[in-house]
Amino acid sequence: MSKEHPGSPPVAALRSVTVTIRTGEFTAIVGPSGSGKSTMLAIAGTLERPTAGSVRVAGLVVDGLPDKALSGVRADRIGFVFQQFFLVPTLTALDNVATGLLYRGIAARERRAAAADAGILTLLAELNRRGTTILVVTHNPEIARAARRVIRLRDGCVEHDSEAG
Repeated sequence: MSKEHPGSPPVAALRSVTVTIRTGEFTAIVGPSGSGKSTMLAIAGTLERPTAGSVRVAGLVVDGLPDKALSGVRADRIGFVFQQFFLVPTLTALDNVATGLLYRGIAARERRAAAADAGILTLLAELNRRGTTILVVTHNPEIARAARRVIRLRDGCVEHDSEAG
């Protein structure tokens, strides 16, 4: 797939990228800012359409589907965890997670300990062990190491795919 953002000059976010993510994989997409990571994830998640090429989700070609049908694919086949979704900007990531336990009347120290025990990597790894396909975009080396496969993008191209060796 390719993705070009309009402008003067146009920006090629992805350049003829071919990637297959198989059912049950835990894959991290890494690379410097502006390398195409988020664009690739948005296209794979059907939030954006490629300028050229084809996208399949669970074997279904989604390229020409109308928005309503794409919404159905997302509802049935795709889940998202957004990095900045509903976070309190004055709190750390740990405290944002711990705040969910505030309304259960749990003491602050216990909330923080419980939040630390339920780090996002543990949850993603557990989902993956149960067969969920995980595709994550990250700058964090720890998260990338937790994935079984790492795809590194640079300038809209696949620079390295650990599956290829």
